[in-house]
This record gives sequence, C-alpha cells and structure tokens, in this order.
Amino acid sequence: MNRPYPSTQKQEDDFLHLSSLLCRALEEVESPAQLCLALHRSLFLELCDTHNEFYLAYADRGVLLPPSTGFRDSSDAGAARVPHYLELDEPSILQVIQTGKPVIFNDPDLAVPLLAVTGNRSHLLSPVTHAERVYGVLYSGHQTEGYFGAGDVSGFATFAALIRSTFRRIDLVHELHTKMAGLERAEVVQSALYEISETVHAASNMEQLYEQLHQIVGRLISAKNFFIALTEKSGDNTVITFPYYVDVNDADFEGLQITLRPGEKRNITGFLIESRSPLLTTGPEDFDAICETNNITFFGSKPSSWLGAPFYHDQIEGAVVVQSYDDFIYTDQDKDLLRYVANY
Repeated sequence: MNRPYPSTQKQEDDFLHLSSLLCRALEEVESPAQLCLALHRSLFLELCDTHNEFYLAYADRGVLLPPSTGFRDSSDAGAARVPHYLELDEPSILQVIQTGKPVIFNDPDLAVPLLAVTGNRSHLLSPVTHAERVYGVLYSGHQTEGYFGAGDVSGFATFAALIRSTFRRIDLVHELHTKMAGLERAEVVQSALYEISETVHAASNMEQLYEQLHQIVGRLISAKNFFIALTEKSGDNTVITFPYYVDVNDADFEGLQITLRPGEKRNITGFLIESRSPLLTTGPEDFDAICETNNITFFGSKPSSWLGAPFYHDQIEGAVVVQSYDDFIYTDQDKDLLRYVANY
C-alpha cells in the first residue's frame, strides 16, 4: 500500500501544513461558491494522491451537490473519481451527518452505490454541520482498500472544522448585511416621510403636490404607473375621482369620476379603500382570483402586478396605487413602504 505518510509525525506535520494553507485560502471567502473554489485551488491540489470534492447541502431537494465550478477532480486529468452527488436520506450519509465526525467506508462491505461507482475502494466522508444546519460533506477517495486511517480522520476533522467556521462567518456577514440594508432602508423611508411633510406645507397647489409625491414614491419603489384616488359621499353613493393618474397605458384616466351605487360591484380601488388595508397582487392570475373572490369589477389595462394603500386623513379618504404591466412584481416590502407613505 502506497501511503503518503512514512510516519505518524510526518502525517501530523503535513496535516498541520495543509490546515494552515486552508486557513489562508478561506480568509477572503464571502460565499459558498467562493469557498468551493478555494478548496479546489488550494487543499485539493495538495491532496494529489486522493480524489476529492465538496458537496453543498440542498435540504429542500434532499441532495448534496458538487459546486458548478467546471473543475475536474483535482487529482485526475481524466474522468473524476468522485460521486456525481450524494443523497441526504441515504442511511450511510445520514450516519455521517449524525455522527458529526469523518467516517471511513471500505469496499467490499460498502453498500452505497453512489460511492461504489467511483471505482474507489476506500472513502472518507467528513460532515460540515452546525447545530441542526447541514452545510455539506467533504469527500476523499482512493482506489486502495483500507487506505484511510485514524490520522486521516483526525486531519479531515480539522479541515471540516475550518470549513464550518467559514460557513458560519458567511452566515453572520449575510445577517449583518441584511440588518444594515434594513437600517439603510429605514433611513431612506424616514427621509422620504420628512420630504412628504415638507412638500405638503410648501406645495402651491394640489397638482404640484401630487407630482412631488409621485417623485418621492418613485425613489422608494417602481412608480412608472402611479395614481391617486379620492372618495367622497354623494347621498347613498360613493364617488371616486382620480385627480392624478400617470400610466403608460391608461393616461386618459386622469380626471375620471366613478359613481358607486349601493348593491353594485365595486371596482378594485373602491374595494381597497373600503377594506382599509393595503392590497398586493403578484401576477395576472392572482389579480383575477382576488377580483373574482371579492366580486370586484375592473376596467382599464390589466396589470401584471398591482399595489395599493388606502389613506384616511381628517375628512379625506383615498388611495395611492402603483402598477406594472411587464415582468416587474411588487413585494411585501414594497407594500409596507407604500403603506407608510400613504398614511403619513
């Protein structure tokens, strides 16, 4: 058996060197894809006597897949002698993940077809996990049965720990960026609300006010198609007017007046104002379903996404609405933003 380590001390020294190399390679990693790339360009090039790969876990699909880096097995100029993929619910793979430590599998007692087809007769699988989170599995294989021993288990456990630490750092940085983005978004909204307040007091007429409100909303969300609706009572009827209506398809709706009589179907804007809650549709089918479920009539061009927020200030009731006719779809975050603006 051709072992790369003539002595235990030599093996420990080599693993110490490889761990140091891996540490340096992972220092600047910012994503799982970069991590896999770093493994191929550092550790796997040094482990030239074995066939190596890292498999990312996709829990929703029940599989572990190698990265889409286009690299071949670092120790093979020809066909890769590593599994094409691993199944998370395969008993042997589950055993590896549950132990939390590297596990050796040797032929001929191997009952994992996905490993057996590699042609390797000795396999070392090292799980990379944290609490209940499975990040992936580090694979190493060799054609010689019994190739891996206790020293390899210890060394690969160190590799797995370094990779786990990198994943944890990636997670923490992502969480930090998300929080920072949220704070920046909050600052943008706060600035917009302050600007609205200033605009309300400074505008010389309602048309100027509506135009400036449109511009402010457009800095927060997509507002190419934007309108403001107002309602007032006329006896038992409700009258909806559209004093400001900018739309690529229905620009002539500005100044339109609709009278809703008791018992008649409401249009979607009237339904929005009566419901006193923001309304978001995320596709033509969703739009149709909401209209059908709530007995809503609709006129004009059908949007791909429609978002409206009602407002109630003193004796004034109305709504601010944006809509799109292309592939752009509004989100729940957009809905929250428009609600803040409408009710300010």
